[in-house]
Amino acid sequence: MLKLTSQTFENRIGSGGEWHRAMLLRMSEPVSGVRPALLSEDLFDVMNRLRGFRHFVRHAYVTDIDPVQLQANLNLAFKLTETFPRSVQNFITQLDNDA
Repeated sequence: MLKLTSQTFENRIGSGGEWHRAMLLRMSEPVSGVRPALLSEDLFDVMNRLRGFRHFVRHAYVTDIDPVQLQANLNLAFKLTETFPRSVQNFITQLDNDA
């Protein structure tokens, strides 16, 4: 969804090794006269931490995943499922109000 939003409003996605983080940063900042921020600071933090965990898991070929760390990230994912839809609705409301 972040990628589609960026394509729609800014016509650029980014590339390279840090494009996922750059996308999160971009979507946490409003673009004056174009769009409000989609992600709050808290939501950026949650998504960035999950991004880091995903990166760790993808590259941890012989490392066991700590159950405590797994549970912490599962809790973040549950938080994301609660907060992200509200953030999207807020984004749409702000777009409607600015139109």
